[in-house]
This record gives sequence, structure tokens and C-alpha cells, in this order.
Amino acid sequence: MAGFGRLAVFTDPAGAVLCVWEPRAHIGTGRVNDVGCMGWNELQTRDAEAAGDFYSRLFGWEIEPIKEDGRLVYTTIKNAGNQNGGFMPMTEQHGDAPSFWFPYFTVSSRDDAIEKARGLDGTVLTGTLDLPSGKIAVLGDPQGAAFAVFEGETDE
Repeated sequence: MAGFGRLAVFTDPAGAVLCVWEPRAHIGTGRVNDVGCMGWNELQTRDAEAAGDFYSRLFGWEIEPIKEDGRLVYTTIKNAGNQNGGFMPMTEQHGDAPSFWFPYFTVSSRDDAIEKARGLDGTVLTGTLDLPSGKIAVLGDPQGAAFAVFEGETDE
């Protein structure tokens, strides 16, 4: 990266691929959560407890499990006190796929983003989801890379 910084690509113990950045002349991501920017990072994993141990030790993240009826349904990640992602337990619907990181991008309108993606030869990979926190859709770019769009309030 010619003096901008150093990049490493590796897999975590569950097989999820990730990149780390050591800044030099370029700090890396300067904006998050704004429209058009990444707003959430989600690890789809078969072992959220092991992932929490690994990433909290690697990056110093605070891990907060969320349980319903004694069953883990999600784990949030806090970095320096701000939520910026989570771990979603993988189920049998994932087949034998390895764990993977999944980016969410903030949009002003989920439905407009869906239509724009379709017009650019993208695809809608799952139906829309309306949550108390906002509206989500999972899309694919023309090369097949999956990502989500999120319409709703974000942390600063």
C-alpha cells in the first residue's frame, strides 16, 4: 500500500476471513454509519462464545450476549463503548458453509436501495426485514458478493 498502511488477511479459528489494517499515512475508514457508509459488521458463526473470546482478546472488544429463553440469539460487539457489530449464530440452513463476516451499509431508504441495486444488475438475496431498530435487505452485487443495507437510526 505504498506507505499508506499495512494490510493482513487471515482467518479466525472458525474459518471466517478478515482483514486488519495498520495505519501509516492513511488512517483507514474515516466515516461510518452515514448514508452510503458501512454501519454494521456481523459475523455469522457456529460458535459465538469462541468468537467472542477470540475477538475480545485480539481487539479488546466488549462482548454482550443476548439470550431468549436461555438460548443465545445474538451477541453484540462494542468497541470503545460504541456498538459496531455482532455475532449471529449459524443454523442448519447455512449447511456446511464456514463462518463469515457480513457488512451492512446505511441507506436513507431500503426500498430505494433495492430498486437501485436491481437497476445495476444486483440481486435481492432475501426478503425484506422490518425490525424495531430499522429496515434491512440482503443484496448481491453483479459478481455475487453479498451485503446488507440498513435504513434506520445509527450510533454516532
